[in-house]
Amino acid sequence: MLVIYAHPGSDGFCSAILDELRKKADFELIDLYNIEYDPVLKKKEHYTSGNDNVSDQNKKFQELLLKHKKIIIVYPIWWNSPPAILKGFFDRVLIPGFAFKFKGKVPVGLLNAKAAVIISHGSPWIAAKLIGRRGAKIVTKDILKMCGIKSRLYKICNARKLTDKKKKEIKKKVDKALRYIHTF
Repeated sequence: MLVIYAHPGSDGFCSAILDELRKKADFELIDLYNIEYDPVLKKKEHYTSGNDNVSDQNKKFQELLLKHKKIIIVYPIWWNSPPAILKGFFDRVLIPGFAFKFKGKVPVGLLNAKAAVIISHGSPWIAAKLIGRRGAKIVTKDILKMCGIKSRLYKICNARKLTDKKKKEIKKKVDKALRYIHTF
């Protein structure tokens, strides 16, 4: 199993999710902030301009994605989107010819995997449902689905103070996420 983690802090909801995962599963971890991943797509990588230079680091990440058919992605919703570091990771790693190809005008996913996407959201549940869905759908529908990765979303809303009640909610969401990806 592979965990892709995109949060800079060591305290709070996302780190509590990661801690809960560590208690329950063995996995390889890509901690984007810890490794100081550079999310900026370079000119030499810009495939729509005819360039396709993939860095050694991103080739390693591609190898991990091919190796692991079970993926968990953990991140917060900020300004109704995933953190820029995660979006940059997708831009630089999930490239045509690796993650998808075009069959005529239609993209076809090349990665046969299953992902559980666990997000923390500071808004209350109703606000997250009505106006905060975009940040999760960018990842689950627009990116992963296009790459052939089936995914399910697990939200922890009202993520402002990590109480015992919220820790129990995190435990339940992590359990559900693990059950989902292990049915692959």
